[in-house]
Amino acid sequence: MSRYGLALPALALLIIGAVLVLHPLRSSAQGDLPPAQTGRIAFVSTRDGNPELYVMAADGSNPVRLTDGPLADNQAAWSPDGTQLVYVTEIAPGQSDLAIVDISTGTTTPLTALGAQVVHPAWSPDGARIAFASDASGDMEIYTINTDGTGLTNLTENPATDESPTWAPDSGRLAFQSDRDGDTELYVMAADGTNPARLTTSPGADRNPVWSPDGMRIAFLSERNNNSDIFVVDHNGTNLVQLSSTRYDDRNPAWSPDGVLIAYVEGIQPDVSELVTINADGFDRIQRTLLTAQITQPDWSLDGAWIALAADQDGSSDLLVLQVATNSLLPLTAMPGVENTAPLWSAGDTSQAVLPPPAAATPSGASGETGQEGAGLPAIPTATMGIPTATQSLPTPEPPTATPQAPPTLPPPTRPPPTLEPPTSEPPTNTPQAVIAQPDLLLIYDGALPYFELVNTSGTELDLTGLVFEGNGIRVESSIWERSGALTSSLSSFARDDCLGLWGINIGFQPPPAECVTRHSWWSSNNVLFWTSGTFTVYYNGRAVAVCETEAGRCLVSFAATISDPPPAAPPPQAPAPATTGNNDVLLVYDAGLPSFFLVNTAGRAINLAPLSFEGNNKRITPAIWTQGGMSGSLTDFPADGCVGLWGLGIPVQPRPPECGFRHGWWESDNVVFWTAGTFAVTYGGTPLVTCDSNAARCGFDLP
Repeated sequence: MSRYGLALPALALLIIGAVLVLHPLRSSAQGDLPPAQTGRIAFVSTRDGNPELYVMAADGSNPVRLTDGPLADNQAAWSPDGTQLVYVTEIAPGQSDLAIVDISTGTTTPLTALGAQVVHPAWSPDGARIAFASDASGDMEIYTINTDGTGLTNLTENPATDESPTWAPDSGRLAFQSDRDGDTELYVMAADGTNPARLTTSPGADRNPVWSPDGMRIAFLSERNNNSDIFVVDHNGTNLVQLSSTRYDDRNPAWSPDGVLIAYVEGIQPDVSELVTINADGFDRIQRTLLTAQITQPDWSLDGAWIALAADQDGSSDLLVLQVATNSLLPLTAMPGVENTAPLWSAGDTSQAVLPPPAAATPSGASGETGQEGAGLPAIPTATMGIPTATQSLPTPEPPTATPQAPPTLPPPTRPPPTLEPPTSEPPTNTPQAVIAQPDLLLIYDGALPYFELVNTSGTELDLTGLVFEGNGIRVESSIWERSGALTSSLSSFARDDCLGLWGINIGFQPPPAECVTRHSWWSSNNVLFWTSGTFTVYYNGRAVAVCETEAGRCLVSFAATISDPPPAAPPPQAPAPATTGNNDVLLVYDAGLPSFFLVNTAGRAINLAPLSFEGNNKRITPAIWTQGGMSGSLTDFPADGCVGLWGLGIPVQPRPPECGFRHGWWESDNVVFWTAGTFAVTYGGTPLVTCDSNAARCGFDLP
């Protein structure tokens, strides 16, 4: 009996230890704010004190306050025709109800009076009913109610926690989450509560279902891998696909209106997240922002051309809008000290909308600013938006005028040459040094972290194809940044003032330095750390052009310089090595007691695993075992820093070891456990390579 792992997509998932593919962010010279006719955006703001609902045109103009509750008003959902919002209004701590507000008149109508907590309202696509969750019966249940307040129905009536209802596009089904069978899983039931069916089964919580526009698939969050990742499953529980797999929590999946893309928030560090889109099949992942901020709640415009989002860059949250075709990112609000969150896009032409007049109250904590925003705000320039620093903040809004301002026409951003500083320490006198007239490159690095950045400071495009770095016995060519297959500036004509990054596998995402305008890619691996001790040499087209001190932290490089070092030769193939845990082609990480086993490609390049075989415990296993589970990487061209796993039947999914950037597949069976007693042998094409000790927990070797 066996069970195989998910077929994880091989292309362009962001993993710490894998490649980041970036589409550089652009300025408003290449894209303006969305036209008002694109629709309205509802949102929550604290500008007048407590959280209230507001609505504005898609270009950020004419923001209007809709609610004035005694406490918080939030968790809104649009009616299908875009004329009303249902929302949660807090009555007292732990007690809330639903109300509906008419956008044209501002009239509010109470919908429920349950004397309990009410959460997660969802308007049915046919406009007839509203689903929500409430603990009115003592535990959280799923209810529906007609839009006139009649027909209140408890659909679940189960002694469990049932919540997060979401309608299928046909209004005939509801997906929800429930812990009725132990842990939290996804379920689907008919709109009247009949025929509930469990969709997922995992050792971790599955929650927050979101239907695809065609009603055939459901995106959701899963904690089955010890953190929150994005998954997609068919409406009947088949064809489970994992879309994200990062070290930190991913959240807020949102389908594009055509059902092709899913936007979501990807965790980069514990307090940093960015906006990402990925095809629903798991391919063509694109990181859309580089704000080094907390991104939340992306929402698509009806035409799929824009994504609204909230970002907390300076301790308070503001709203931005991203044009999908150009990656232009522009602010809709800029109000320090005010929380603007939860953007929710509606269809409809706001140019004909009859809106109540804006409230004249002074925003709380805004130093007397009136909170006017939108079309009068400048765009975020490329140098700020694309390469943010820890101190980046959105532009301060212009004071309001009697006449609405049109979006400004901004000239393309200029790129002033960076102010370069010489290395902070003098090199030893015996170190050959080039005389730098006009530096082509600025290298910025930290040997302890370890982190490295290459910045083009030549003032023009550079050909980086002949660039080689050598140090610590490691030779790295510039082609390392092409491994993603989607480098956003060609190495043969690399853009001026732009950069490329490298860092070790166990550190978090590193923001680009201030000298860099746009980072076009980065690579994370422990097999590329040439800069961490002593000196390293920079070669260009076979000539040594610089020797850099690790302790200096910075090094200027001119391609015209020449020093006396001979050019490096490509390392010859290594002979098969005895078992070690050093820097080998392959690292095996295993636990005989659990039992679990991982094979990690630590060669720093793609390798051929197909001829391998493992023999122990009277079992002989070949890498073909992983192809039975729909492995995402090729055995004959297995990606650098990738891994595959094995473990015994019935134990939970095992997290990948820190040396692994991306797990391409796994297999679970008691019939594959060859590593649990004594020793096991590793052969390659029938040739013995190494014998590994089952108690050692690690075994490294090179391939012939």
